[in-house]
Amino acid sequence: MMKRIFLLISTLFLCCDVIAQDQIPLAQSLKMYPKFKVYEGVYRFCPPPFFSVKMENPIKIDDSYLKVTYDVSVVLDTLSGKQYKDRAISLIGKDWDKTYGEGEWKDNNMVTFDPRGDKGTYRIERGLDKVICTTVFRNKKEGTIINLAIFPLIKGELFRYKEKQPKFFWNLSGESKEIDGYWCQKAVCRYCGREWTVWFSPEIPADCGLWKFSGLPGLILEAYDGRKDYVFTVRSILQENDPIVRYGKYGKAKVRKMSREEFRKMERHLYEEPVLYSQGASGYFFYMDAMGGQGYLNTVFTAGNLTYPYNPMELE
Repeated sequence: MMKRIFLLISTLFLCCDVIAQDQIPLAQSLKMYPKFKVYEGVYRFCPPPFFSVKMENPIKIDDSYLKVTYDVSVVLDTLSGKQYKDRAISLIGKDWDKTYGEGEWKDNNMVTFDPRGDKGTYRIERGLDKVICTTVFRNKKEGTIINLAIFPLIKGELFRYKEKQPKFFWNLSGESKEIDGYWCQKAVCRYCGREWTVWFSPEIPADCGLWKFSGLPGLILEAYDGRKDYVFTVRSILQENDPIVRYGKYGKAKVRKMSREEFRKMERHLYEEPVLYSQGASGYFFYMDAMGGQGYLNTVFTAGNLTYPYNPMELE
């Protein structure tokens, strides 16, 4: 519970019903709240804080025949190189695939299924972070992708854009190895600013099954980009007939539809200038520490010297 409270402080938003306490000197702020890192006068906050949403009105769009879970390692801040851990789940069906972050799903289910506050069933495991916060739906029949994301700091909105299924031009290296008991082949391609290496198994006849990847005759069991900022390693493969669903409602949160260009522009701006999304350029940030104390950080934070590390899977 304390860990969850500590993570959720991170929301960095102003609640109008919270009374501001005394101003906290910068040195004390950084000491008591170590998520702030200083690089040449610029303060960085990592990992970014995300709100939970209430998932309601599930609508089944397909049934899965495979449920694949991947351990995920993500370098959010390339200056520190620190790795954050999450899991990605891919549900693979005949017409639809769905890939989502386990940390986000469990966090949202606390809101959805535990109105009495009993969060034991869906508690995020110790050592895991909530860093995969975009759900990807692949409509294999239409050849389209739907991306549905939450952004840090923003409460009450989700962001959605639709695109054509990207084309991946794979080069097969001829190399092979065994992963989790399956014979796998190596394939490499370049997509949106990253060079991806994947290991897929023709022994499992599924069209890739992870994220937006497509065009290979077998399930991907391992994937990583050239810098290894994003590493996916298969954890389990289950032949499960689970419903693949989207939700008709997210509590009071609205879904804002936009183009991919609008989505990426807004995401980059939010990460580079988070102050503007919390309280203008005033430098006030609401916080809650690990012991439940709360107040405002009023230091030297401005739109020019506080950022969230911006290192998305798609750099272009």
